[in-house]
Amino acid sequence: MKPLLIALALSLFSVGSTVAQTVHDYVSVDFSPSERKLGVFSSVDGANVIDLKVTNMSDRDKDILTFFATIQELEAKGWVVTDTHIFPVTSKGFAMYVWFLRRAKS
Repeated sequence: MKPLLIALALSLFSVGSTVAQTVHDYVSVDFSPSERKLGVFSSVDGANVIDLKVTNMSDRDKDILTFFATIQELEAKGWVVTDTHIFPVTSKGFAMYVWFLRRAKS
């Protein structure tokens, strides 16, 4: 009975240590409705800032749809949303929407 318990304990320990060693890549998607900018900042692909005034012209309502479409594109690539925040940028008088995503490092 003791050898069985020891084997079970060792196997549980090895599973736990494997999970704890998972390393992730990270990305944040930042959206500023007042500045009409969308930034994608990735530990894999670097930074990309999109000027939504150019992308969506005067159709400001499409800005939030572009933000959500960007999140969906990342999810299709295996990224998982881990956290969302709305940060008030009081010095500039607007809010910044920031979504954080991660996926296991390949």
